[in-house]
Amino acid sequence: MLQYHAVILASGKGSRLGALTANKPKCLLPLGSETIIERQIRLLQDSGVSRITMIVGYRRDALAAGRPRWTLSRGLRGLGRSS
Repeated sequence: MLQYHAVILASGKGSRLGALTANKPKCLLPLGSETIIERQIRLLQDSGVSRITMIVGYRRDALAAGRPRWTLSRGLRGLGRSS
């Protein structure tokens, strides 16, 4: 069985969004009933992607907070979702 791996680039500050991203990265902004990153993950999983890696930078601590199923890799300084 084929397994798909996706990479999400979520490292930008979102400086053009001004005050909306002063305390959190743009991928945590709401988009309907979920955040942008939650929507991306859900759509990827719905498409059969079994492993997702996020390339993070700005406020990566905010991405991991409150998400126990996500692991922060210190060596790669990335955020991946564990299954």
